Amino acid sequence: MHRDRPLVAEKIPTFPNAATLYDRLGGRPGITTLVKWFYAKARFVPLLEPIFKEHVPVWKAHLERLIDYWSEQSGGPEKYGGGIGRHIFLHLAPEHFAAWMEVWEENCHWLLPEPEAADMIALAHRLAADLQRMSQR
Repeated sequence: MHRDRPLVAEKIPTFPNAATLYDRLGGRPGITTLVKWFYAKARFVPLLEPIFKEHVPVWKAHLERLIDYWSEQSGGPEKYGGGIGRHIFLHLAPEHFAAWMEVWEENCHWLLPEPEAADMIALAHRLAADLQRMSQR
């Protein structure tokens, strides 16, 4: 199929007066768009690509778990049923977190209005800090 223009994502429609960040992002459809666009980029960042290649054999299933995770973290339904502890065994260094956050921030600014982008970035920073503390034990 020929495309006359490059593939680009449209901004995620948001609902600024909704009660939770999850609802402000439009629920699961909004989180799905955010997560899919993010991992479409992050999994090919040279520093992160080898980790993803080694530990994520089936992307479709992994993306569903990630969507469940971010849905729950942003105030949506509790479907994830796991934790971030399994990442400890990946031996992630500060530069891995920095590379991941750089793509996350870019993605949020690209797809979300500023208030929601700022909130999702702050949430990711809190979660990354928790994971880094766990990794240092």
